[in-house]
Amino acid sequence: MPCARLSSHHRGRQANRASWLGVTEKAGALEVWYQPTGGNVFQVKDPKREGNRLILKLSNTNTWTLEANGDKLTGTQKRGEETLALTGVRAPELKRPEPKSWSAPEARSSIAAGR
Repeated sequence: MPCARLSSHHRGRQANRASWLGVTEKAGALEVWYQPTGGNVFQVKDPKREGNRLILKLSNTNTWTLEANGDKLTGTQKRGEETLALTGVRAPELKRPEPKSWSAPEARSSIAAGR
């Protein structure tokens, strides 16, 4: 699943926070999963695509409008009257071979000893 790490920036606040977004196309429809800065990952219902623009209604009061340009996403978050700038880059691929077998978990000696 292609993923992007997104940071939101708000002028006048210390608000650099990371979110994760996974976007795939299945049977001609977009499937979008969102991991906010807190809470659980959830599927975004009814994502809209207009050319290279992606519009996501994350809640009743929070809408993201993103534009793709290569491996980068830029756009805005609109929450009520407040607008935040969003920038995102493609997350690195996690390509590595699966282990042939898993080793037994290692216990910390203080935990194993009941201390």
